[in-house]
Amino acid sequence: MSGREHVARSIEETQAVGEELGARLEPGAVVACVGELGAGKTCFLQGVARGLGVRGDVTSPTFVLV
Repeated sequence: MSGREHVARSIEETQAVGEELGARLEPGAVVACVGELGAGKTCFLQGVARGLGVRGDVTSPTFVLV
């Protein structure tokens, strides 16, 4: 995925792109997401977690901090 741009037009597409990345990550990898509130960071990271084999809920840390 390095060097490729993805445009997701739905929550499902955003999660699918994240899942693709998650499946390719190796131990020790770091993923940082930066963006406006509502940009899709949590949806993307839900997909990343699914690609890594996580079966639990992935929730937004923003609401935990608030």
